[in-house]
Amino acid sequence: MKLRIKGNTLRLRLSKTEVDEVSHKGMTSDTISFPTGRLIYTLAGGDDESLNASFKDSEIRIVVPGHVMKEWAITDQVGFSGQISLADGQEMSVLVEKDFQCSMNRPEEDESDLYENPQMRKRRT
Repeated sequence: MKLRIKGNTLRLRLSKTEVDEVSHKGMTSDTISFPTGRLIYTLAGGDDESLNASFKDSEIRIVVPGHVMKEWAITDQVGFSGQISLADGQEMSVLVEKDFQCSMNRPEEDESDLYENPQMRKRRT
């Protein structure tokens, strides 16, 4: 799972295996290790009807309504997004997407578990 953060915007991109894991187990996580600790980021399905996010014990946890997650996982839907109200009156934007193969050849990256890029499909036809 790829994590991208900019200001109050958080974006997750998931491989085929991670989308399958979310569909069957209800969640997927990844970790980045630092010399002084580690950061865990998790995407999970939940019972609430709204998107939620938290940061506790070095874990970023995004919780999505289960029915939204299930539909996204089993269809061609690329992603979904939402806004989360923050205590200070600001909003946090969350975007969750299926990760596509890059349109440029990158031999150093294994993209075998990523979704076929629709842009590349159009070029071949």
